[in-house]
Amino acid sequence: SNEVIYQYQSDGNFEQALKLSLAIDRNVSDPGKYFIYRKNGDNWEQLVTQVYDRDAKLEAVIYTRDLGSFKLAYDASFSGTNLVPNDYALKQNYPNPFNPSTTIQYDLANDGHVRILIYNILGQRIRELINENQLAGSNKRTIWDGRDQSGKSVASGVYIYQITSREYFASKRMLLIK
Repeated sequence: SNEVIYQYQSDGNFEQALKLSLAIDRNVSDPGKYFIYRKNGDNWEQLVTQVYDRDAKLEAVIYTRDLGSFKLAYDASFSGTNLVPNDYALKQNYPNPFNPSTTIQYDLANDGHVRILIYNILGQRIRELINENQLAGSNKRTIWDGRDQSGKSVASGVYIYQITSREYFASKRMLLIK
């Protein structure tokens, strides 16, 4: 086989995750289906992988505290994409109008802290859906169940959903009909 195994070892432990980046050949047909795998006993474990196509480089990236043997491989059965978008996006919720719940989808161009908040038409904060660090990626999603922060169902009406990160801010309207 012509597969390349990358071996990384250390005598110590790491307090923070390390970034491991492996180059992908520019001539591959579908770079979004590449994953980094870690040797685990006799098996290869597929890791959460991000694929970046930026600055004339095509690379697969993982974050890990565990070193060992790694390889880059194509997964033809993977139906999604690991390609990280070059731009941020907040997409229209669906369904819209909705009852009782709706999906909010977004793209993150870079890793970082993300907040998604729901406001009523008066600008009062109703619910915090996300407040955490997230990896960059496409088609990320969260669901709002039409409830406020205390778990009570909210009234029919127009609501605003808002995404905030260090590099991006956007909001859109949605309609809850009971």
